Amino acid sequence: MKVLDRIFMTFLLLVLLAVCVFTVLFSLGVLPLTGVTGVLIAFDGNWVYKIIAIVVSILLFVLILKVLFHRSTHKQDDGRVGSSMRQLIKLSENVSMTSEAVCSIIQKAAKADGKVNEVECSVNLEADGAFAVRIKAAMADGVNIPQAAAEMDARVKESLLNYCGIENVKTNLVIGN
Repeated sequence: MKVLDRIFMTFLLLVLLAVCVFTVLFSLGVLPLTGVTGVLIAFDGNWVYKIIAIVVSILLFVLILKVLFHRSTHKQDDGRVGSSMRQLIKLSENVSMTSEAVCSIIQKAAKADGKVNEVECSVNLEADGAFAVRIKAAMADGVNIPQAAAEMDARVKESLLNYCGIENVKTNLVIGN
């Protein structure tokens, strides 16, 4: 999430918290309803309050729409949000690793030589026991793509063997922007 999105989310949550607190206080009779009507009457004659209320309402509406239609960055080929991002990968009898941790190792290995700018990956355990690793990478300008892809593939497999003990790896490299 971007910084601006986090600020908007925090603002939205604070506004919702304030609405909830005031609703409870009005329901319990701690705050009289005459206070609410007094505030609403103040809005009636003051254009500054009206403009502030309209701007805040529009911001909240846009933020709510953004939250409702937010998409995850981790998707599988068929468009579904990847359940592979939440699975545990069993490395031995008593050692498991999250697929996020494995993807982190893959991303570091892929970017190690500086020829790769961005990397997204997913890891799935196939029925035959092999690990299917899908890597989507964006290469730097002026790079020999077939050579860099082969080097990246070898580094990823070597890193998975060295750090995780995973030997049976099937990689699917997708080079794009």
